[in-house]
Amino acid sequence: MSVAQELRTLFRLRILQLATLGSLFAFVLWRSLALKLTVSDLDNWWHLKVGDWILQNHSFPHTGIFSATAANRPWAAYSWGYEILLSLSYKWQDILGMSIFGTVLTLLVAASVYRMTRRLSGRFWMACLIATAACSVFLFTVCPRPVYFCMMLFTAELTLILEANRSGRMQTLYWLPLVFFFWANMHIQFVYGLAVIGLLAILFAVRNRAESTVADLATLIPLGWAFAAGMVASVNPCGFFMLPAYLSYQLGARGTLEESSRVRRVSRALGLGVVATSGFLLVLAAVGGVMAVGGQWLIRTFPYVGAAIGAGLTVLGVWMLRSGRTIGLLPA
Repeated sequence: MSVAQELRTLFRLRILQLATLGSLFAFVLWRSLALKLTVSDLDNWWHLKVGDWILQNHSFPHTGIFSATAANRPWAAYSWGYEILLSLSYKWQDILGMSIFGTVLTLLVAASVYRMTRRLSGRFWMACLIATAACSVFLFTVCPRPVYFCMMLFTAELTLILEANRSGRMQTLYWLPLVFFFWANMHIQFVYGLAVIGLLAILFAVRNRAESTVADLATLIPLGWAFAAGMVASVNPCGFFMLPAYLSYQLGARGTLEESSRVRRVSRALGLGVVATSGFLLVLAAVGGVMAVGGQWLIRTFPYVGAAIGAGLTVLGVWMLRSGRTIGLLPA
């Protein structure tokens, strides 16, 4: 493929991506205008009056001045930033200005969701799919309100935190104070963003503590491996069949169980258990000692020795089946 063809392919892909992204925002715009959410929320009017009062008095109301039941009670205009913008948009083009302001907010929320998924996933089509699904679920269930600023700034916070965690560049977090400066002046739910930072700080502290604990435990891996290998050594044909038969024979070799006292039976069983365990320990210690003094070559020969023993036992078993003869040690 020539350079010109590669450029044309890339250009077509870029055009397709731009068309897809434009379709996403066109869908959000159409849906917002069709539902008329920007002007159908009755709460917008008291937000508008609070913004007008702030611009006229150059201060903030401290009581519910537009409430019929709580006009003298303490109240804070915690969404004063949104209310000033709403008042300015109404002064600009009346109700049309309010509609444009709400529509722009809706598009900005959709753009912030797309930007977050695009930055974190690194995939254009995945980001478009997730943004479309997310906007379809929550963006058209509420009217444009101060909470829209919470949505935008919350996605910005998550993007900064997750990117810093992934890349290890803590300089990315330097933007968080600016994010919270705007957020605190738009809606009181900025405290949720602070709660997220506190929760993540706790999780990171727990993770670091867990990593150090795991690192400490890693020093015990050789001992744990040796212990596990010793435990697995008991899972063998002798352990499942021959050892129980041997123990049963030994327990009944010197008289029946009914003729022995309970204490004698318990002491005999414990003694046989100690003998069997000692046998395991001696065999494993002997093999470990040989390997420790330079017998690493045994590890390389074990697979071949095991295959040879298995083949020999197979031949022996076939011979015993065909001849009807048995071999073994008979008890005296």
